[in-house]
Amino acid sequence: MQKKIFFQLFFFFITLAISIFIYKKYLTSEKIVENKKTIEVVTKDLIKDIKYKSSDLNGNTYLITAKTGTSIPGKPNKIKLENVIAKLIFDDNEEINVNAKFAIYDQNNYDTEFTENIVVTYGFQKINCENLNVSFSKNIAILKNNLIYENLTTKLSADQMEIDMLSRTSKIFMLDNNKKVKIIYSPKNGTN
Repeated sequence: MQKKIFFQLFFFFITLAISIFIYKKYLTSEKIVENKKTIEVVTKDLIKDIKYKSSDLNGNTYLITAKTGTSIPGKPNKIKLENVIAKLIFDDNEEINVNAKFAIYDQNNYDTEFTENIVVTYGFQKINCENLNVSFSKNIAILKNNLIYENLTTKLSADQMEIDMLSRTSKIFMLDNNKKVKIIYSPKNGTN
């Protein structure tokens, strides 16, 4: 009697194993597309009216808002933002404002890559460019591509500007050593 139960259980498990194998192999496998192209279905998780705010131990605040955002496949901590406004408010109430068409924001370290139609304002200073990478993890901001800096008396065009966010100093330069930064100085009060 025990042999009969043993054989019944044995055949039951064999049948179950074969059924699971056939199910996984033939019934749930993805269909192969012609020419062996893989089609990846990307779902766009559209988020509206986004707002992120963070502060550091020194009292500096980083605020970024956007009209819409979408998740980036394969990068769960990054979000692509559209129609972006960002503010970096320092402990002494100095404020840097950034407007851009797009940005990629890293939710882990707050690093942000702004692109397209970027306008940076700080007091009476204004910078236009096409790319701005703000790296809080490295305490540096890099502005480049069609860079134009303006203040009350000066207009400057260059390839790149690097700003050290700790010392608040900047370097402006051309990537090609044979080219020079273009500066137009026009005093408003008539003196040189």
